[in-house]
Amino acid sequence: MIFNATTHEPIADLEGVFGMSSLNKLDLHLKCPEYESGLISIKTDIRNNETMPVAIHFENANGDFQNDYSLVPRFVADMKLKDVGFFRNTLGYWI
Repeated sequence: MIFNATTHEPIADLEGVFGMSSLNKLDLHLKCPEYESGLISIKTDIRNNETMPVAIHFENANGDFQNDYSLVPRFVADMKLKDVGFFRNTLGYWI
């Protein structure tokens, strides 16, 4: 699945092109009540001389329950999706 998203408010450090695999794992973390009053942050790293998001970090309020949802770096996603083409449909959406 490939999608393009625009958020209502900018999310610090979550910008650019990257892949998201195992969306069911992300859904599980987002619905976990342990994280409702905790911290959700973006981990970044420098790869190929470019700062990019590499994971979404989930942590509960006490800091004793943590998980990371790994993002797929752009260069890996590009390798896996070399033959994908995009076009605008009649409603103006990219598909």
